[in-house]
Amino acid sequence: MKMKLFQNLHTNFVRAEQWKPEMFAQFRHVANINIASYCREIYDVIEEAFSIHNHFYLDEERLDRQHSMSVGDIVLFDGVHYIVDPDGFAPVEVFDGSNWYYK
Repeated sequence: MKMKLFQNLHTNFVRAEQWKPEMFAQFRHVANINIASYCREIYDVIEEAFSIHNHFYLDEERLDRQHSMSVGDIVLFDGVHYIVDPDGFAPVEVFDGSNWYYK
């Protein structure tokens, strides 16, 4: 399965409690990370994607300029968006300018 990584390269880092769905319109899809979920807990799957992306393994497709995955980045996996928080990951609602995506 693929996990999509979205980053905003122009603003400060945002935590889950500061997140507003409209902020997602400023994000770009920068990478696809190949993940084998195998019925694991979702947070373990995202943690694996974090490791793959930050160690530049070959299990990803880089689409645009980017930085290492960090606080404030968004991943999309299995239809749910998650924000990278200082102490893990949190599901968030996003609005891309024309469509709402709910947690």
